[in-house]
Amino acid sequence: MADAQQAAAAADTAARTVAAQQEAGLAQLATLRNTSVALERQRQEGLAAIERARIEAENRRKAEEQARAEAARQAELARQETARLEAARQQAARIEAARQEAARLELARQEAARKAAAAASGSSGSSGASGSSGSSGSTSGSSSSSGSTSGSSSSSGSASGSNSGGSTTPAGSGGAATAVAFAKAQLGDPYVWAATGPNSWDCSGLTMKAWLAAGVRLPRVAQAQYNATTHVAIADLRPGDLVFYGTTSSSIYHVGMYVGNGMMIHAPPHRRRGEVLLHSLHARPVALRRPGLARPSDTGKRPGKVTFPGRLAARHTPARVWQMGRQCSRELHRAVEWPSRLARSMASMTTRSATARPNHRELSTDLSGSRSL
Repeated sequence: MADAQQAAAAADTAARTVAAQQEAGLAQLATLRNTSVALERQRQEGLAAIERARIEAENRRKAEEQARAEAARQAELARQETARLEAARQQAARIEAARQEAARLELARQEAARKAAAAASGSSGSSGASGSSGSSGSTSGSSSSSGSTSGSSSSSGSASGSNSGGSTTPAGSGGAATAVAFAKAQLGDPYVWAATGPNSWDCSGLTMKAWLAAGVRLPRVAQAQYNATTHVAIADLRPGDLVFYGTTSSSIYHVGMYVGNGMMIHAPPHRRRGEVLLHSLHARPVALRRPGLARPSDTGKRPGKVTFPGRLAARHTPARVWQMGRQCSRELHRAVEWPSRLARSMASMTTRSATARPNHRELSTDLSGSRSL
């Protein structure tokens, strides 16, 4: 308590001392300026008020700058948060679009598999009937001629039945029948380069997806499919086998699928219009190949030239094969352009007949003049 009183007394004494010094300074200043002490005191008070106003203005300016900086910081934080939310929304939209696209593709694949299964069930019924009749005939023939055991006669009969069924019907085995049915379901779809379905195809995309429906995975392009499949002879050609075209076995440029009875399904490109077509084997394929595991008889063999019966039995060089392929392509192109050419020819004939029609009035005048002469 005593210390506080002493401190207060010391502060009071210091304040009085300062006031006395200010009074002395004011008196001295008034003497120097030839003014009164009261006038100098008013002047000093005015200067002090100006200084206090300057300090207050400076403090207000600093406070406003701090407020603006804080507002800018808050606005930047809000912008960043908005950008983060927008990025999250866009990411969610992309994920949802990808999910919907995957669902759409899955539905398309299931629909294609359903159509292929329906077509396969329809074709397998007729092929099963012919195969069973062929196997029964072969079994009876084998048992009557060789007199072997019942097991051997049944196996030989089934083998002969499968061979006869493969050469005459478009259904072959279960996997090949599914692939053939899938390819038939795409007839009329447009050709688009590098397309793999579900509504447009190129040649290797069609064969790849057809065998994928049967559970066999093939590479994407025709050359890789050639390298991944097994060579078969023309006598063993079955529905579902792949027919390859090219200048040599290392430069394959086209592939189709054999469907029986000398017919194939493929997706040929054309300059103006292309679509999945069904027609007979044209030109001369480089090789006939079968997807799936290699058979023991084909292991270690290099495929030779394909030998066709009858008029196709003559051997051709790769250049001749290329020429025949070009000729077939030109014939197909002419067949596609024939309706438009016919329409243009008829229009031209109509125009010429209209312009060449005689003027009957002038003709009658000429005739009358000739009679008068």
